[in-house]
Amino acid sequence: ARGSLRFLSSFQSMATKAVALSSSEFSSTKDGPNESNNDNTDANDSDSLKERGNLAVKLGQIEQGIACYTQAILNAENNDSFKKHQHIYYSNRSAAYLLQGLSEKALEDAITCLELSSRNNDNPSKGVVVGVGFAKGYSRKGAALHALDRLVESVMAYEEGLLKYPGNKLLQSGLKRKRTVNV
Repeated sequence: ARGSLRFLSSFQSMATKAVALSSSEFSSTKDGPNESNNDNTDANDSDSLKERGNLAVKLGQIEQGIACYTQAILNAENNDSFKKHQHIYYSNRSAAYLLQGLSEKALEDAITCLELSSRNNDNPSKGVVVGVGFAKGYSRKGAALHALDRLVESVMAYEEGLLKYPGNKLLQSGLKRKRTVNV
């Protein structure tokens, strides 16, 4: 149990550092991040919602982040230009679910992320650049499995990702942490 708590604390720290969004683009209210008066951005497009979700998570407003990612996923269903990025929205929501302690939901989203990115990868003519996002899906899956105390499967998820993305730093460090915690 202590290993899982250390892992979640470490994951939260990594998630916060991973959000490279400048808070100057948004204003924060008690209800969560809102778009500023930037006329170049449609507040309802999936990428804008993703960025709002990232900021909410960064500010510790995890539920607001989940709501933004969920809306981004729903919006992308009906918009081909955002549909190709849908695996990223699932990946981000998976991380947010994990921060909320909703490990089963985190695992479901990680699996969906991998399925979507794999489909996109099978058709490169769609203009989808898989790679970091796809590798990140394996990391999300490994982290969710670890939080569910499915330790062997967690290690296997990282190793599977490394087979497809040898040398990926995110997967290497995740695998190293899981092996260290499992010892």
